[in-house]
Amino acid sequence: FDSIYDNKTDYFIVENKSPNSDNIEEFFREKKITGYIQFEKNITNNAADIFLRDYLHRLKEYKYVTFSDCDLLVKDKGTLFDELFKNLEYKDVLISCADLEMKNLPKIKGSENWVPNSIARDGYLEGFTGIHFLTIKSENLNFFKDIHFLDTNLHLRCKRWKKKWVKTLNTKVYHLTWDLYIAGNEYFEFKLESHDSLWNHKTVCDYKVII
Repeated sequence: FDSIYDNKTDYFIVENKSPNSDNIEEFFREKKITGYIQFEKNITNNAADIFLRDYLHRLKEYKYVTFSDCDLLVKDKGTLFDELFKNLEYKDVLISCADLEMKNLPKIKGSENWVPNSIARDGYLEGFTGIHFLTIKSENLNFFKDIHFLDTNLHLRCKRWKKKWVKTLNTKVYHLTWDLYIAGNEYFEFKLESHDSLWNHKTVCDYKVII
């Protein structure tokens, strides 16, 4: 949350309802952010679909737009953004993402396949990533039009557009949520129980505009 004190970046909070929502709302309500909406339920990535439907026009006011899970740590945010933006100056690059630290990758079945292999190019790593910290030029925001906000869907569209999806070569981010992937953790157990439907479902709901 300390990122919001950076005057060089405008922040828009898109929150799914959770037991922590009251505390989250209290924290952000008086902060200098450009927008904040809170959904009545946890509808996972469907919240991103609705946000893009209703607010895409607002995002086009900026040169660059970054989508983040907001559970990441980076040593030098300025260096990270410099590298993300530089990658987008290559004419064939559409999506620029932050590479992940692997030292806390959960030791569970299948996790070795979570981060696809990449190819080192001159200035970046070419290869698909999750959507944990995804940056795009606003002139290309139509990439998200009429598509379900899911990494595999976005990968396929990027391929169809014959563009590159790349990640940072020199800067990595630490994925805090991976530290919760231990037996007995409430969040981890929820992910296990709802794995098959977590990102592919039709649940929607209203949201309230806080800011």
